[in-house]
Amino acid sequence: MKFSFLTSSFKADALNTRKHGDCYHDWINMARQKDRPKAFGRTLGHHTQVMLIDPEAVKEYFNHPARYIKHPEVLGPFFDLSKNGLVMMDGKLWRVHRKLIAQGFQFDHLKSMVPDMIEHCQREVAAIQSRATNMSRVSIFDEIKIIAGNVIGATFFGVRMGDYRIDGISPALYLTNILSDASCIPYTDSYAIGGNSLVKLKLFSDHKKLTEDITKFRNWCKGMIAEGMNERKRQHEAGEFEKKTIGYNMFDIFYQYNLENPTEPLTEDELIDEFITFFSDGVYTTGHFMTMFLHNLLLHPEWKVKVMAEMDEMFPKLEDVTYEKLQSMDTFTMV
Repeated sequence: MKFSFLTSSFKADALNTRKHGDCYHDWINMARQKDRPKAFGRTLGHHTQVMLIDPEAVKEYFNHPARYIKHPEVLGPFFDLSKNGLVMMDGKLWRVHRKLIAQGFQFDHLKSMVPDMIEHCQREVAAIQSRATNMSRVSIFDEIKIIAGNVIGATFFGVRMGDYRIDGISPALYLTNILSDASCIPYTDSYAIGGNSLVKLKLFSDHKKLTEDITKFRNWCKGMIAEGMNERKRQHEAGEFEKKTIGYNMFDIFYQYNLENPTEPLTEDELIDEFITFFSDGVYTTGHFMTMFLHNLLLHPEWKVKVMAEMDEMFPKLEDVTYEKLQSMDTFTMV
């Protein structure tokens, strides 16, 4: 009886999720309450999820993430993708890796990267235009994810992502497909019954595909990272490697950390997982944001005119683009 109730209630929940979207469905139910709670929860199969609403509770969570345990069963397939990455870590290791990754976002360093980012974006857009005979049939969402991946790879890691393919597609698109599959599987009946332990058994085709895709992507990362770290080792042995204040990339940061911490260097898995964490967060979030941005500009052409006017006024030439000016674009930021 208990199992029957669990399955039927889960299916009803899944149908509502498909029709309205999970966040919408839960939010509407919460919003109907007279007194808004600081948080609300729901049961998904044998998991319990809690969503924070109160701003102070959200602030506490993000200011002190090391206090809150990230249970691997809750994180599900994402844990297998990058379990040693910053997002999945707790305690002392989280603090060490946070400090390490933060070096990639120093203000002066980001400022120095703007010209390179513009150049790479121009090159990627030109490539799309040259190979597309009919632009109306181009998947903008996929192309923006590829552009984001290639630009992040070039500027933050010094790697030409466009030169690589995994099963015939770009690493950025391959990774975002994994993230999409990993997001969907926790909403299946099989996951509600067996959780992530069942996924690892690869009894179902979607579980088998996700597991194999994660393995393929991690193996690709392993080879690519080995190339980057071996190049820094060669530079170091030749006396060419030096600590930089600007113009460095994440491989430089990782190698410098290992030089300064010879007894506790970053392991191979940690390097792979930090790359995946960094790369996926940049590609997935940027891809969604830019696609929705462009979509909404097309839906509201009057705002497109305003944004373009602001860009023309602030940047008569691409050489005029600077980090400071980008931060002062009021209309663009508002949209």
